Amino acid sequence: MGSFVVEALVVALFLLYPVWRIFKRAGLNPIYSLTLFIPVLGFLVAGAVLAASRWSVSTKTEEVQ
Repeated sequence: MGSFVVEALVVALFLLYPVWRIFKRAGLNPIYSLTLFIPVLGFLVAGAVLAASRWSVSTKTEEVQ
């Protein structure tokens, strides 16, 4: 059990920066990426927040038109 928690925390550390950037670029609060530190459930919560929220990002094609 202990090694699983350690492995989950190591994976969370590696994914924290990219997920932080995804939340920031999506116009969401990047603090939500800290949910990755909750083993197993954190990945589901972060994914659900990204999937269920409206992203306030405009693309370059929208700016041109």
